[in-house]
Amino acid sequence: MAKSAEPNPCKLKRPTSLWKKKVWDDIAIKVNSLGVAIRTASEVRNKWRNTTRVTKAVYTTYRSEVFQTGGGPAPKQPSSAVEKVIHLMGTPPASGGFRVDLKPNHSRQLSK
Repeated sequence: MAKSAEPNPCKLKRPTSLWKKKVWDDIAIKVNSLGVAIRTASEVRNKWRNTTRVTKAVYTTYRSEVFQTGGGPAPKQPSSAVEKVIHLMGTPPASGGFRVDLKPNHSRQLSK
């Protein structure tokens, strides 16, 4: 289902609530066709909101652990599911709108 994510085909500058409802209804049909659970469009939308909320929290914690000093073991990488949600969201949370690689590059050298 993640592969079928498309850019906003709405011709308006701001999509209408009716258009958004139709999109969520279409997504719910696709989710229900997978046969895991039968959910309404509202339930699918809430599930997506909760998933992105948890993903943001996991990613933010990971990023703060990466930049801590003091040595010790490297933080655990986020799961592949978290990485997929981050990529679906566009820009990672707390990145200021810039794309950020999930894997830190510790081999960077500072230029003098």
